[in-house]
Amino acid sequence: MDIKKKKEKKPSGKNISSVVQLKNGSFSLAVTAIVLAIIVVVNLIIGQLPSKLLNWDLSETGIFSVSDTSKELLKDLDKDVTVEVVAETGNIDSRIEKFISIYGDLSSKLKVSYIDPVLHPEILTKYGISANSVVVSCEETGKNQVISFSDIIVSQQNYYGYSSESEFDAEGQLTSAVAAVTSDNDKKIYLLRGHGESAISQELGELLTKNSMTTSNLNLLETASVPDDCDLLIINNPTSDLGTDEYTELHNYLYQGGNVLLLRGVTDKELTNFNELMEDYGMTMVNSYIGDRDRYYQRAQSAFYFFPMITSNDTNVETTSSILVGAVAGMTASENTPEDVTLTTLLTTSNNAFREGNSNEATQFILAASAQKTVPADTESESELESGSDTKETEKTSAESVSEEASPERLTENASEEVTSEAASEAESTEESTLEDVLTDISVGNTDGWLETPSADSKLTVISASTMIDSSLIGNFTGIENLNEFINIVSSYFDDVQNVSIPAKSLSVTYNTVTGSSIWNALFIIIIPVFSIVAGLVVWIRRRKA
Repeated sequence: MDIKKKKEKKPSGKNISSVVQLKNGSFSLAVTAIVLAIIVVVNLIIGQLPSKLLNWDLSETGIFSVSDTSKELLKDLDKDVTVEVVAETGNIDSRIEKFISIYGDLSSKLKVSYIDPVLHPEILTKYGISANSVVVSCEETGKNQVISFSDIIVSQQNYYGYSSESEFDAEGQLTSAVAAVTSDNDKKIYLLRGHGESAISQELGELLTKNSMTTSNLNLLETASVPDDCDLLIINNPTSDLGTDEYTELHNYLYQGGNVLLLRGVTDKELTNFNELMEDYGMTMVNSYIGDRDRYYQRAQSAFYFFPMITSNDTNVETTSSILVGAVAGMTASENTPEDVTLTTLLTTSNNAFREGNSNEATQFILAASAQKTVPADTESESELESGSDTKETEKTSAESVSEEASPERLTENASEEVTSEAASEAESTEESTLEDVLTDISVGNTDGWLETPSADSKLTVISASTMIDSSLIGNFTGIENLNEFINIVSSYFDDVQNVSIPAKSLSVTYNTVTGSSIWNALFIIIIPVFSIVAGLVVWIRRRKA
């Protein structure tokens, strides 16, 4: 009997392929699950990181970047500050929201919250604000400041009436608000008027406000004296002189510990009293336009527009800053500087400067200087001794007069003197003063209250380059730092004030333009692009034939 052996069935190729695919599919699925798990975990970890590590500022003008000034302020913050964004959910500009998120992560003292006024309308009445605002407040000082979204994203109308976004001022507004609500002292600045002074620009006024400095006008003809709350008196480019009474009041204000910042320019006539004020603090005015052959602005093609040398940072001026001035006057140090005055030059020309009409001259002129007048050490003690001596003399005189008046003879003499005095007064009252006499009295002034010796340390800073803060000059040159350094000079008057005025960042679109024809323009605009296109075509054709 034939035994037929059963042949073993071998798996077909189709089955083998299915098994391999199943194994590969299981492996791929496991790898995919592991990768997804890793991605989820990494995302959870990254989500906990602060915004400053997650956001990269790729904007053209760096609108999301935070300056070192703000970082230092937030680093030294010792009071809790709350930033409340009052706007409807989903109605906040993404740029504002992103910057506030970055800004809030820079200090543990900052607490950022978002409040929908539709759900919480009481927030509007609490601060007296409208929606789309940011409220910065400090509970410890009880202060708060409100920033409108329109102050952060600034729009500007063109000649045709169309409005477009021009500036992004989130950092400047937030930093100044934080500095203001945490500061214990606000500064009061008065701007002298009545002598043809130039008004400060809107941009400069905003920078002063950002530094918690409020400004008011002052006319010494309308107000008898400088107000007691005056922390600094600014006189911006006067074109006419002080009256004698005004000069006396300004002199006394300084001698009592006042602070004055004087900006001068070239005038048609000499301002004698202003010049005398400067001489008392060791500075002599040069009423001529000053040019500088070594540091002039090349494109202006005029030596009268130049970059002054920054010689000292005693007034917080950065020695590496770029300041441009034009059509300026000059100064020199007085030959006989008072012994109680310490003069520090801030801005100067090079040694190759000259006055208009004297092109052969080559010398150095001062453009800005700060003078500190100190009280002599023995002034206070002498004043006390004189005061005590006067008191004793007065007491002695009073005692003698009382004893004399008590005698009958003296009473009779007093009666006759009173009658004579009354008669003389009546005679004088009948005389009429002429208009000429009145005008003479005003022009001469009253010097009875003139202070010969200072009773407190005072400071006078003079800038003979008044165009340093001129809006027409600054508006044409965006790269210069005139206003920022001027604010540094102002803030140097106060020990408890730091310059936190941060300029807004431009949102304007900038275009690449060819300023002139040259071989380099032809190389980068025509030759290299054409060569690249031709080379690419050649390589492509060769590969096609291969």
